[in-house]
Amino acid sequence: MANAAEDNFIEEIEISLRDEGNSLDEQAEAGIEILPSHPFRFVLHFVNHYKWLLIAIACCELGQAACQILIPKAVQRIIDAASAVSVPGPAKSSRKAAGAPRIRECKQNG
Repeated sequence: MANAAEDNFIEEIEISLRDEGNSLDEQAEAGIEILPSHPFRFVLHFVNHYKWLLIAIACCELGQAACQILIPKAVQRIIDAASAVSVPGPAKSSRKAAGAPRIRECKQNG
């Protein structure tokens, strides 16, 4: 009984839509935008409006990632250059200079 009522309701809606003139051709003539029916094309339809903004966001993210990787290396080089001025002898990296006394102490004690 419920299925028959649902079917009648759906038929009434379909008939009313046909009578109101909402066909795709009439919508196109009236200037109403026809949206894509596939999900991926539907998303691309709206993403296309923001194409340049999304490209700018992606470029900023790439720049941020590059800075996050390269800034610590630049700071290390600055520290190495500053420590090379104060340490006599060949230039050593800050890691080697910090670890060198500990290695010598271990060898003397052992």
